[in-house]
Amino acid sequence: MIYLQLATVALIIVYIVGVSGFTHSWRNALARILGIREEHMRAIKPFDCPACMTWWTCIVYAIAVHHFSLWTVAASAVLSLLSIPIQDFLLLIREGLTALLRKLWTKI
Repeated sequence: MIYLQLATVALIIVYIVGVSGFTHSWRNALARILGIREEHMRAIKPFDCPACMTWWTCIVYAIAVHHFSLWTVAASAVLSLLSIPIQDFLLLIREGLTALLRKLWTKI
């Protein structure tokens, strides 16, 4: 059960950090506050890296629910490794739904 929960956490984190644009929004706001261009900002890991954020969030979640073990660390590492394919899969779903809705919209 904990592994399904970790996979769900990874899916949510990859969506928020990698797909939704939330990271770009807060980096843009921080750049304006600091008075610099966003391109000149360094990476603020783990907050703008889907793999790093997946790793740390899964580890903290496993500790919080009292299931921290070598197996949950291994699962967290695998999910962190799979963050890019998960992101590509989410983008594929988004693009597929967008194309489907455009076809349906043009037929109406």
